[in-house]
Amino acid sequence: MSTELTELNDIDITEHEETRKQFQSRLRKEKRITLASWNIRGKNDSAHNSKWPRIARIMRLKRITILAIQEARTTEEDTTQIEAVAPEIKIITNGQYSSKWG
Repeated sequence: MSTELTELNDIDITEHEETRKQFQSRLRKEKRITLASWNIRGKNDSAHNSKWPRIARIMRLKRITILAIQEARTTEEDTTQIEAVAPEIKIITNGQYSSKWG
């Protein structure tokens, strides 16, 4: 197996530079983690519709990787249902349901 060494003057630097920039750009996009926090003030809106589909949609649109939610008032049953509908979302709770009044 023979290896030929190329003269430095014969190398097209602009081509290699463009390839390097594209590769680094992909790496930056893949490593990005977006954190957010949101107080949703209950799991349902005023019309008693679940807020979770909207939350999932916003997470996708804003590319939020980790979302800390306060005042969700979810039960274990709620968590199971949400994960069944949106398996890409992993919910970690404190395991305690509290009412609006504590």
